[in-house]
Amino acid sequence: MGFFKSLVKTGNTVQNFIRSRIKKELQGYMALERAEKVIEKQKEIPKRAPLNVPKHEFTKEQIVSAKDVVEKLRQKNATLTANMNQIKITSIDPDANFEQKVDGADSKKLPKQRYFEPQVSSVPKGLASLSVIINVLHNHTLAPDDWNASLLSQKSNLRESDIKNLVKHFFLLSVVDEK
Repeated sequence: MGFFKSLVKTGNTVQNFIRSRIKKELQGYMALERAEKVIEKQKEIPKRAPLNVPKHEFTKEQIVSAKDVVEKLRQKNATLTANMNQIKITSIDPDANFEQKVDGADSKKLPKQRYFEPQVSSVPKGLASLSVIINVLHNHTLAPDDWNASLLSQKSNLRESDIKNLVKHFFLLSVVDEK
């Protein structure tokens, strides 16, 4: 009896194994079939939308007047074309070999990235570096009465009008602690 029970048990496990394999294959088959249906739907030629036909028809007079307007627009203006033909345009190309070269530190291009670049040491009068401008704005925001435009212009070698515009239109962002 024990032999038959083990044989039945083995048969059941084999049967379950075969059923699961067949079930997986059928599920895969159904997935492929569904995918093919979706692809076939996409391959269908889309139908054209119906034309938006106006509900009223134009009369013969309206059609004739529209054709007259189109003909008038297509006709060339004889006086305008005659005047345009009388105009002569001459141009002189600049010398291609002429290049204006400026020697000195002013001709140096600014770097695209400032990493490992030294700070600018000499700034011409009338110009200011970013650090000077930040100092000017910082001093003015701390004490606007003490650091007025005339004093700041003397310290930074800039015009007083430039300092007034700088202080008027720019400000430093301050970090506020919200607790």
